[in-house]
Amino acid sequence: MSSNKYSYLLIFLQKLFRKAGVVTPIISSSVIFTLFTYSSRYMTSLVPLYLDEKVYIECGIKYISGLPPVLCNFEHPPLGKYIIGLFESHNAGVILLVLNYFISLIMLYKITYILTKNKIISLYAMLIVGFDTLFMFTYMHYLLDPIAFTFLLLTTYIYILLLKNIERKNMNTYKDLVFLGMSLGLTVATKWQTIYSLLGMLIMVLWSYFKAFNFKTSFTRIINLSAFAVLAYLTTFAMDMKLGIVEPVIHNAMALAYMSYRHGFSPSLAVIGIMKLLSRVEIWRLASFIVMYVTTTIVAPNVSSLILLNSTYVESPARMLVRIGVGVPSILWPILFPIYLLVVKARLEGGRFRELDPLIVVTSTSLLNLLNGPLDWYYIYVVPFLYIITITYILSHRKGKYIAALLSLAQFIHCLLFFLKVIPYANELSI
Repeated sequence: MSSNKYSYLLIFLQKLFRKAGVVTPIISSSVIFTLFTYSSRYMTSLVPLYLDEKVYIECGIKYISGLPPVLCNFEHPPLGKYIIGLFESHNAGVILLVLNYFISLIMLYKITYILTKNKIISLYAMLIVGFDTLFMFTYMHYLLDPIAFTFLLLTTYIYILLLKNIERKNMNTYKDLVFLGMSLGLTVATKWQTIYSLLGMLIMVLWSYFKAFNFKTSFTRIINLSAFAVLAYLTTFAMDMKLGIVEPVIHNAMALAYMSYRHGFSPSLAVIGIMKLLSRVEIWRLASFIVMYVTTTIVAPNVSSLILLNSTYVESPARMLVRIGVGVPSILWPILFPIYLLVVKARLEGGRFRELDPLIVVTSTSLLNLLNGPLDWYYIYVVPFLYIITITYILSHRKGKYIAALLSLAQFIHCLLFFLKVIPYANELSI
């Protein structure tokens, strides 16, 4: 009897999804996001204000006033800060957060639908991504990454359209190519982190062009694509030219040198970044520390100086800090990568999931983001794509619709419990 009740509930959810269409779930999710954002930032303080946000807001407002980007937070491209500054200068920061979330949900739905031609898969994928706690939590911050990911989703959609036209050997793909080039440039101009995902797109576009057309046509189109991308990217540095015609080039050289030093590759961080996706667990070794005793001494009338009197090296016990995500990230994360591998295996062996080829390649290169470490906002470049692949795989099975409904319900409950502060962000254990 109990089993029948659950079956009726799941059938009801399926019918509700079909009747609701697309607009209702997107608007409903955005309203919930708005309520969570306002309460978490201004009432419960669940969402802290990161130092990065303060910098982006301050510099963004200065950019809008005409300050060359090289003079404020030069280490990141300027477009995302321009957008943050535009909204913040009109006291509309929360509107930016909600609008960005809303647009991302629309694009997630459209990307899934253009690949699968299935509204149910598209709705489930959109909602499960939208209520992923880390996705929602990150989108509540004035960071560059949520804005960059929205641009990346738009670029992904245009890229899939272009691939479909190339597959049909439609020579009228120049408009899509122009749009893709401009979107590529603007995406990178928001944050360099998107380059990993864009690398997969470029690989697929190159392969598709040279497979469908002759060398001359393909080479010409690729050059045009690159030219539009570079032009769109450099346009966002236009204000730097106040300081000199080559200042945009100098700005990028400075940023590259700084980021290579500041975010260089670290094997230990790479391992933890991958581990967090697979298990929601981070493991850190606690280092020893130094205690320094400082006092002041008078060196002249009315003048004092800080003098280091003693420095003591203190060896702490060898300990490990184990950090387990509870509220963030989602409880579904451990199944994402294994299912991705199953889909890749099925695609290579039996030809199934051919429709996901454009996304599988992009997801594969996006996984390189995790080698930069376990920072929460790096995962939004990877996890949504893995969700789309996962939901498509689940719904390809006979009872997949029931599993997808249960996963959606579990995702929403987990998200609700976190933002109601019933479950913590993470648990930490020192061993």
